[in-house]
Amino acid sequence: MANLTHASIAMYQHTRKTNGDEITIEDSRGAIALPNASRDVRTLNHMTKAEAEEAGVEPDKRRSYFRVTSGGKANLMPPVEKSDWFRFASVELGNGDNVGVIEKWKWPSLFEEVASDDLLRVQQRIRDGDERKGFEGWRENEKAQDWAGRAVAEVLGYDLGSSAAHQQVGKMLATWVKNKALKIVKRDDKKRMPRKWIDVGEWATDAPW
Repeated sequence: MANLTHASIAMYQHTRKTNGDEITIEDSRGAIALPNASRDVRTLNHMTKAEAEEAGVEPDKRRSYFRVTSGGKANLMPPVEKSDWFRFASVELGNGDNVGVIEKWKWPSLFEEVASDDLLRVQQRIRDGDERKGFEGWRENEKAQDWAGRAVAEVLGYDLGSSAAHQQVGKMLATWVKNKALKIVKRDDKKRMPRKWIDVGEWATDAPW
């Protein structure tokens, strides 16, 4: 039909069971020739438990969210935050009935609730350090007791006991280092061991100090 009418058509194909793993083009049921001959192949995947935790979606609602990826090959998959996300939603009609629809959904921004004043407070906390005994500075290593992420979490009210919060704080630090608001410096600790530390880079606003 496509050849006779010179038109584009969409075809849908089932996939094999993946035991919960992400679906790719290689999971197409039947001959791989069909997706290989297609102009564009798209895969649909439900939100995983890890993605729901990172995005702040309630675990019992994550199956209502899914992403559509063009290309379909694992090595070409975009990051989850840059994928095209959708969710099932209920819309009330004028007669009082409800109907299920699919709507576009945006992955929450890393700095959606973080203002420049918050960054300034983080910088001040990094500069001021900590009064705990043995404190030498804020470390770059997230496994260190004095990881700089702890300063960020204290200022912004994040619970580092949550893996999602831990990931988010780590991404914030990486972004602020990239934007030069913070910087990584190398120096020895009290035991003369070389370490990487986090210091203030360019201040978020004009300051009297």
